Amino acid sequence: MENKSSSAEFEYIKSLQRQVYFLELEANFLHEQTKKAASLHPQVTSEMEHRLQKLRELQSQSDGLQLELKRKESHLNMQRLERERLSSQIHVTDEHYSKEKQTLLEEIMQLKRQKARKDQHISSKEMEILHVKQELEQQKMNLSNSEKAILVLQAKVS
Repeated sequence: MENKSSSAEFEYIKSLQRQVYFLELEANFLHEQTKKAASLHPQVTSEMEHRLQKLRELQSQSDGLQLELKRKESHLNMQRLERERLSSQIHVTDEHYSKEKQTLLEEIMQLKRQKARKDQHISSKEMEILHVKQELEQQKMNLSNSEKAILVLQAKVS
């Protein structure tokens, strides 16, 4: 039994030696990783600071662009309001001029009708004058003929 006990002890010792060996390997590995991390830390820190600075610059640019965008949107809204105001003013002016044009067209038509009546009246009066002149000429001829007849009769009577 002692043989079994010493064999178990021997196996137990061997197992412990293997565990110690693996723990030493792990400790060495972790030590190497720690050294690498420590040597990389300044580089990583420097890189992170550089990226942080770049990020701040980009954020500043973004803020500037946002501000510029807001200014341009505000300017655009002002332009849009001005355009709408002018459009409304043009619409009102167009309506006013359309009404005024319609009034003037109606007045022109009325004046044309008046002119046509006046022209007809003038034409009628000119015809009257022509008839009166013809009648006057007829009366002059009648008078002239009567005067001649009177002279002839006076010559006969004398």
